[in-house]
Amino acid sequence: GVARQRVVPPGIDYEPGQASRGRQRLGPGPIVLYSGNLDRYQDLDLLLKAFRLVANTQPGARLVFSTNAPFEKLEARARALGLDEQTVFVQTNDFGVVRDLLAASDVVVCPRQVCLGFPIKILNYMAAGQAIVAMKGSSSGLRHMENGWVVANGDVPGMAAAITALLENPALSRDLGDCARSTARNEHTWDRVVDTIEEIYSQVTDPARQDRSKVGQS
Repeated sequence: GVARQRVVPPGIDYEPGQASRGRQRLGPGPIVLYSGNLDRYQDLDLLLKAFRLVANTQPGARLVFSTNAPFEKLEARARALGLDEQTVFVQTNDFGVVRDLLAASDVVVCPRQVCLGFPIKILNYMAAGQAIVAMKGSSSGLRHMENGWVVANGDVPGMAAAITALLENPALSRDLGDCARSTARNEHTWDRVVDTIEEIYSQVTDPARQDRSKVGQS
């Protein structure tokens, strides 16, 4: 029933982490990172199944979960898939640690199929300048093969293929990551968010502007 609607994406502004510190914690080898809570709506079982396929051709790769949540149940599900040697759980409330892990990663992932808002993790991934693989339902702000790799919802083989391709092609990963960082800096600054919100407030509180807007819609 809403006649007019405008969505303002959130902003992001933080200093990049240090890859060297992240690597000290994680060690060598290809790193695929998920950062966020472990609730069911994140569809992490899809990610585990996809990584099981990745491991067939990338046995040295590891799937890292950076979270502040208890991870024992997800760890057990990873073990049931034979991934106990290739999954790492870093439990932390320190976003500085998360920044370092993001900087040290090769690919970052978001398997969530449904998102009614704008996933903050996508903005964090963008700001970190990493190659992003995301399901379509959580790909707000991403343009396929421009600043990320978007996979159809529920496409486990597709997600596995995307992760594998990016691990095997560092140049493509760098290109997608650089474009993602540029998107964050150009489209998701807090100054831009504030300007847009002020413009909306001005339209709402100025009857004359509202009338002109209605004329333009007719």
